[in-house]
Amino acid sequence: MKTKCFAIAVLIVLSFAAFSYAAEDKLANFTFEGVSLSSSLNDFQRRYPSAEFDAKHSDATVDIKSYMVLPTKTADAAVYCFYQNVLYQIYIIYFPDTIEKMGGMGAVIDKLKNTFGLADNVDKQEGNTIATWERPESHRRVDFSVIPKKSAGFTVVDTAIESEIQKRRGQLIDSPVSVPVPAPKVEPKSQVPDRDLIEVGADLLKGIRQMRENWENRTSKTVKILRASLEISFLSDTQSDVLQEYLKTVERLHAEGMSQFNGIERDLMEPTSIRIRYQRLKQLDQEWKEAAKEFVRRGREVGLQ
Repeated sequence: MKTKCFAIAVLIVLSFAAFSYAAEDKLANFTFEGVSLSSSLNDFQRRYPSAEFDAKHSDATVDIKSYMVLPTKTADAAVYCFYQNVLYQIYIIYFPDTIEKMGGMGAVIDKLKNTFGLADNVDKQEGNTIATWERPESHRRVDFSVIPKKSAGFTVVDTAIESEIQKRRGQLIDSPVSVPVPAPKVEPKSQVPDRDLIEVGADLLKGIRQMRENWENRTSKTVKILRASLEISFLSDTQSDVLQEYLKTVERLHAEGMSQFNGIERDLMEPTSIRIRYQRLKQLDQEWKEAAKEFVRRGREVGLQ
């Protein structure tokens, strides 16, 4: 019932709130964390050298390359789509914890209204709410979608380029030239790449729970050793500071990791959510390893054994 009321509330607020749209077209100059539509791929890669190529949102047949950044400064993930090396679409993803940190869904909706005015269209599809703002004069469109209790997505698109891509796709479909389609390659289960873990199917939940158990065991052992070490009476202040700093790092990484595991188990039917959370877990695991190496290095410097 709460979920239903929430969806209705989003619909009402976006559609009928008494707000007058400002004359300035803020979509024309929209930027997300310093990146604007029409940015070049080279400029983007200089800003985000570690951005990961996103095959799911790429299409070589029409020269689209997409890259994922996760997390960003303000969102859980963002997908940047380039057409002929020019940015034409940004898809930004927010999970519930992040939305709460932003002040809750009400605050997010208020910010959208204050920035873009009333939505031009609000629709409900299978319990989800999608609001759309369109600015034909500047060739811009924004879609804001809400999946109650799971995620919210914000997409801004250059509609002129989007139209050109659609025409190219139509020409490919109508072309009399036969394009051979290779048979899908079936890899042995043990060779499935990490990024495709979500496609494994029935073994997914079992695998995630095993990962979670390993994560919890590592935290438990590490925290136990660190806290026991802090009880040693002859520690110097410097040694104690190094131990406490690493303990805080471990506890922070553990908390964020558990949040991702909980989200995966909630969203087993949402492949995109699982994929983003799984990639974030791999990042956290790497951050943990680097923090451990730094702790060992600093520990030696201050005489910890």
